[in-house]
Amino acid sequence: MSIVAIKVLSTVNAPYGTTLSAEQLASKISDYASADQFDASAFCFFSEVDEGLQVSFLSEMDLEPSYRH
Repeated sequence: MSIVAIKVLSTVNAPYGTTLSAEQLASKISDYASADQFDASAFCFFSEVDEGLQVSFLSEMDLEPSYRH
């Protein structure tokens, strides 16, 4: 596991006592249903993880960032 994934997962998992893998978190943050279901892990990723780490994590997980204006 990369240092980026470790930093992201420690930020996302620790407050909620979860043990998500990098793949599970990637699935949650790329699924619009997570917002509809008020998923705490997805919310934490977007609100608590530094933007630079978010971008690095998305790149490592082969996810395309989507920017809406």
